[in-house]
Amino acid sequence: IVAVAGGAGLRTRALITDMNQILGSDVGNALEVLETVRYLTGEHREPRLHEVTLALCAEMLVLGGLATDANAARVKLQAALDSGAAAEKFAQMVVALGGP
Repeated sequence: IVAVAGGAGLRTRALITDMNQILGSDVGNALEVLETVRYLTGEHREPRLHEVTLALCAEMLVLGGLATDANAARVKLQAALDSGAAAEKFAQMVVALGGP
């Protein structure tokens, strides 16, 4: 995937993660959406899910030029979670797609 994206001129990175265990605590679309809402609002954050989410999102911020490095990106990401900005953005996306 990285080679294909690189061949298309895209800056790309891949993270190797242990996918032998589930990241969250729920299975099934509706339950996973609920878990996402609980994660974004801070009601419950499964530690493995939180670490993988921050790692992936930090790479996106760095690649997108929105953070200078992974540590700076993680600070921004945690601030977005803690302030409720991430949950608010998710709610806006749901509404834009015709959801409640």
